[in-house]
Amino acid sequence: MCDITAVQYDKYDAARSAFLDWVHAGKPRNGALNTIMRRTRANFKLAMRYCKQHEDTLRTDALDALWLRTIIINFGLLSVSAITLKL
Repeated sequence: MCDITAVQYDKYDAARSAFLDWVHAGKPRNGALNTIMRRTRANFKLAMRYCKQHEDTLRTDALDALWLRTIIINFGLLSVSAITLKL
């Protein structure tokens, strides 16, 4: 399972608050609160399913971004040290 992202956390937070509102209202079997609770829960589960199905791609993209960031930082440090050595 991949790490929870900001989007997934937002969907989790929305589903949790909708669930708590639904419970506070007495767990109605129909109506607006039931619809909102079911829809937000489905959106969260869909985001988790997407994450699970694309775990390898997401992990590879994250590692590529980390590698690129490291290369850019190292190039910047090398450039700075080369400039200071020429002086």
